[in-house]
Amino acid sequence: MTNSINPYEGASSYNRFLMQEDLPGVFHSSYAIENFYFTDRLDLFAVVEPGRRALLIDTGHPVMCGTEPIDRAVEDNDVPWENVEVFLTHFHDDHDENLQYVLDRGAGAFYSGPAVPWTEASREAFLRQTGALRAGDRAISDWADILMGRDHFTPELEERVRQLPEGEALSIAGYDLEVLYTPGHTVEHASLLERKHSFLFAGDHLLDSAPGLMQFDASSRLLERFFESLHDIRAMRLRTAFMSHRDSFTSADEVNAFIDSVFAKYEKPLDRVRGLVRELGPVSVYELARSFYAYLPQGLAGEPENRRVRRVAIPFAYLEYLVEHGEAERHEDGDGCFLYVATR
Repeated sequence: MTNSINPYEGASSYNRFLMQEDLPGVFHSSYAIENFYFTDRLDLFAVVEPGRRALLIDTGHPVMCGTEPIDRAVEDNDVPWENVEVFLTHFHDDHDENLQYVLDRGAGAFYSGPAVPWTEASREAFLRQTGALRAGDRAISDWADILMGRDHFTPELEERVRQLPEGEALSIAGYDLEVLYTPGHTVEHASLLERKHSFLFAGDHLLDSAPGLMQFDASSRLLERFFESLHDIRAMRLRTAFMSHRDSFTSADEVNAFIDSVFAKYEKPLDRVRGLVRELGPVSVYELARSFYAYLPQGLAGEPENRRVRRVAIPFAYLEYLVEHGEAERHEDGDGCFLYVATR
């Protein structure tokens, strides 16, 4: 990644365990993270055929884990670096910042789900449509760029990535890891599903966090697609789910109970947005965000830019979900700002 804003300043980590074999050929390393706002742990996975091949699921970040889990997965198993492959679940720093290191060591292939390119026009559309420009808050622009992927990869990395279609499988160590598009945490998020052995590398799709998805494009239907994906995963009754920021699940009941808890977490904020649209409409995303986050000590305006942009993007997803379900209508004013009114 090449942007200059550093949210990792002051963060540190220590290893919880390294190269634990959770399933035959599936290795798991875990790190505790301190002094970092967005998470307190990072878990990395590698699928390895000793002496032959290795598939890294995400690469981690040098502040969070160094390169030790990568080096151990490859070198302790006598895998030639040219036979190392990388699958990125999504393009956030804690998942991909070590990618350049892996490729510099000679890794042969780099895969992802459906990348969504950043453009200046897409960022300006987000600022205009949410009402941030109308509110005079261009200060969130730099962080919008980062979260939308501006300059995330060097030209070399952009040339080397292979975007895999949904359903394509990566076969290694006796497993067929099927690409499953799982938008939500990010629009490009993808997971790897092993149907026969009933497990999922879920990345940040199953995330134990406060509800809220950051939507930057009105057409992405992010919350709707997130819920659809969770329903699909629930119906699979997976035996195991490996996640990037929490302990793995090891039974279908455990996986599905967690998914049910995610759905439950979204009920309250969605109801709150419904009420605010009825009360304030016609209302812009930014205006609604001011009311939605009025409980913060200094309100929306007092939040630093890196959190304020998130607190605009999250209500955008809620409002577009209500439009999708016929509970609100969206109108556009003469400046391109979206205004929402309740329909029921």
